[in-house]
Amino acid sequence: MEFSKNLHELLDQQIFFQKLIWFMLTGSIFVYIFIAFIITTQLKLEFADMPDSVFLIVKILSFGCGIAAIFLRKHILSDEYVKSRISKENSPEDLAKLVKSGKPILDLVGKIEKLTPPEREIYGACKWYFRAEIICLALGDNVVILGFLNSILVKNWQSILPYAGVTLALNFAMFPRFHHFIRAYLKAEI
Repeated sequence: MEFSKNLHELLDQQIFFQKLIWFMLTGSIFVYIFIAFIITTQLKLEFADMPDSVFLIVKILSFGCGIAAIFLRKHILSDEYVKSRISKENSPEDLAKLVKSGKPILDLVGKIEKLTPPEREIYGACKWYFRAEIICLALGDNVVILGFLNSILVKNWQSILPYAGVTLALNFAMFPRFHHFIRAYLKAEI
C-alpha cells in the first residue's frame, strides 16, 4: 500500500516526538541514579527512620506501576481496542472542533483533510499509539521515581538500582515501534 507525502510528513513528526520522549525518559533514569548518589553520599540528611510499612508501600506501588504499564499497553494497543478508538479519530467533527478551538493548527488540519480515509485511519492509529506509549512510559517511569524515594529514605543510593533496572527493561520493551504496530494493524484490516 502506497501512502501520500502528507501522511509521511504527519507520521514522521509523530514518530520523531515518540522517540524523543522515550529517549528523554530513559535518560532520566540515570539522572535519578546520579541525584540519589549525590544526596545519599554527599549530603548528610537528618530525618527519622521510617517504619517498615513505608518501604512496603513504596515497593507495592512500584510493582503496581510496572504491572499496570505492561497490562495497560497490552490492552490499549490490542487490535479490538484500537479499532474501536481509531474510527473516532480525525472524523470531520474532530477536525471542525480543532478549527473552532482557535489554535494555530490550520496547516495540520489542512494536511489531515487531504488524507484519504484509509490514511486518516492510519494517522489516527499513530495518534492513538503515541498517547498509549506516553501513558505507559509515564507509568513505568514511576517505578524509578519510587526507587529514588526509597533510596533517599534508606539513605543508600544503591537501593535505586533494582528499580532503575526494572524501568530500563520496561522502557526497552516499550520502545516506540509504530511501523510494526501499523503493519500488524493493516494485516488485521485486510
